[in-house]
Amino acid sequence: MAVPATLDFRGPLDSTFGALFIGLVVSAILHGICLLQAFTYFQKYKHDAWYVRYAVITVVSFDAIHLLLVSIGVYHNLIKNFHQPERLEKLTWPLLIEVIFPGVNGAIVQIFYTFRIWRLSNGNYLLCGIISFLILCEVGAGTTWVAISMTMKTYRELLQLDPVGITMDCLSTSIDILICLSLCILLNNSRTGFKRSGSVINQLIVYVVGTGLITTLSAIAALICLLASPQTLIYAFFYFCMGKLYVNSFLATLNARTSIASQMDEIEMNSSSDIITPRGTIGTIPSRSNNINIHIETTKEAVLSSSGGDKMPTRALDSCPLDSKEDLVEQKKSRF
Repeated sequence: MAVPATLDFRGPLDSTFGALFIGLVVSAILHGICLLQAFTYFQKYKHDAWYVRYAVITVVSFDAIHLLLVSIGVYHNLIKNFHQPERLEKLTWPLLIEVIFPGVNGAIVQIFYTFRIWRLSNGNYLLCGIISFLILCEVGAGTTWVAISMTMKTYRELLQLDPVGITMDCLSTSIDILICLSLCILLNNSRTGFKRSGSVINQLIVYVVGTGLITTLSAIAALICLLASPQTLIYAFFYFCMGKLYVNSFLATLNARTSIASQMDEIEMNSSSDIITPRGTIGTIPSRSNNINIHIETTKEAVLSSSGGDKMPTRALDSCPLDSKEDLVEQKKSRF
């Protein structure tokens, strides 16, 4: 979002509309990445749940509208009002309305991660309720900012809304940190003791931290700039990019499911073939007679579902009483 708070446009514009222009350029690049990820998603996941597909369409559309509004606002100030400092002091409606769209996108992505927490925690209503309440407060603060700002005429008046902007930053940072910590703890607690599956859990934790860290650092950077230099627009650079970082994080999470699922399939195949030596003979199986009963347990872990939601690691028991070592070999061969 953009929260203009500069007082003097008669001097150099590097720290004011210069920051807005750079933010526009970076936002356009991030939107291009967003479109590429959306195209990849619809090519790879044609049978996802309808609500996931509609969520993707919504966030991508809102991201495009946000970029359009920012472009109109920057063009109006830098081109139409070129060398007219008295007009630069006036607020332009596109730079006020645009706050709505990244705010809604951020809320959608945070709700998506909250739903993942609910699935992984087997329905922890307290934790998910706290996160949902914070998201609701964040949306309320953003709506308040837009409603009040539309009644103002100049950037000088907009300085009065700095406390609301600071509140939004604090809420956004708190939500991202809480979601990241919750997912990491839940994933770590889902370990089953198998080395190969543990490596996948480690990769998931690193991935969660990486995607959550980007949006968190962006919110913290915007908050620092707003507090340290409220009469410039440096912090608006981070606000322009923050919504697009949320969208890219969301799409990257959806597109990563194929890679993670392939790793889980490889783990399952390796764990199933460990009992047979390369020549097809039985490995280390204690035997004192020709007629024995052997109980085989095959453990399969499912971390991601095709619909985009997460599942707690589950175990499927495949029991097969065998009467001899030869029966064991034939049973294992028939599974491939």
